[in-house]
Amino acid sequence: MRDYSDLIYYRSRASWQDFGFLPYRDYWSEYPPLFAWFSVWIDRIARIFPVWEDDRFWYAAIFGAAMVAAETVTFACLYILARRLHGERGLRVAWLYASLFLPVYMLTGWYDALPVMTIILALTILLTVRSGWGMALAGLVAGIGGLLKLVPLAILAVTPLVTRRWRDIALAVLVAGAVVAGVYAYAYATGPTMTLASLRSLTERTGWSTLYALADGFLRLGKVVGDPFDPASEVGQYDPQVPQRIIWLGWMALGAAMLYVARRRQSPPQEEWRVVTFAGFTYAILLLAYPAWNPQYALYLLPFLVLVWPNARGLAYALLLSFFVLLEHPVYFNLVGPNYPPATQAILGVDYTRLLWVIVILRTVVLAAIAADLGWMLFRPAARRL
Repeated sequence: MRDYSDLIYYRSRASWQDFGFLPYRDYWSEYPPLFAWFSVWIDRIARIFPVWEDDRFWYAAIFGAAMVAAETVTFACLYILARRLHGERGLRVAWLYASLFLPVYMLTGWYDALPVMTIILALTILLTVRSGWGMALAGLVAGIGGLLKLVPLAILAVTPLVTRRWRDIALAVLVAGAVVAGVYAYAYATGPTMTLASLRSLTERTGWSTLYALADGFLRLGKVVGDPFDPASEVGQYDPQVPQRIIWLGWMALGAAMLYVARRRQSPPQEEWRVVTFAGFTYAILLLAYPAWNPQYALYLLPFLVLVWPNARGLAYALLLSFFVLLEHPVYFNLVGPNYPPATQAILGVDYTRLLWVIVILRTVVLAAIAADLGWMLFRPAARRL
């Protein structure tokens, strides 16, 4: 139960039910409704067991078990995809992914194993159940993922490469949209004011730990701020000068252009390795476009790195990305940070602002290299894809 992980925050918010307060009804939440409620459910189950020396123990144990279960599903789906892409070499993908430190490190402190599971599961369904039912089921899984975190919805970007039938593509999108809309409608029915405030927190939060945030002069670890009981509360930490929405639209336009070119280059249904490659490219673009960065965001890209490149190149990308993630958090923000002691500054011999700039630039370069490599692969013939 690390105090610098998000687990303590999840549990503290869930414990507000002691006072009769529930997310989306009595206070707004920066998380989509399914995870906000999921955390409350875990806290309720934890209360069934006798109180431990640390009252967070049972919550942490149940939370960790849920994350391990999600990671197990991800691992199984990854192996299924690896066998379809690489045959007998698929076992290498499983070993490479199992050897990565970051997914294990994140299991007990962050909940992103759940949305990552929905992404890989939806992709597995799209490639193994090539029918209208498969598209609908993938849309259902993506919709559930979107209620945990919005990014799983992006996996539906690969559907135009999976099938040429626009009706099936629309079915997947509509099912996902219906799931998300239905749950938000339920939340609105129970707490309209706080549901609207929660939606606003998703769009008005400011960034951190990215080039965009550094350019705005924000050099600290960011978060969503504001009084959760005040629906009009400001959720951003500063007034951004960098046009984040224009930058976001620019990256999305690049992704849409790549999808158009990829679909024109080969008529769908396309080879499975092309679909997986475009999925990885999609998430690399999202990580470059998003104005904020958290260490767990790397989890959305790591499975694709070892799945597309089950060799030294994929492992090198995964290790480089993991290194810069860990260098930034927990090393920089927990051991160095903007207020570290003068003695530490003397040992390092570098100003903390320069150090953060270097870390963020190098991590961004790695992400850009991954995106460029994945994008270039889409234009290669099958025999040369590795």
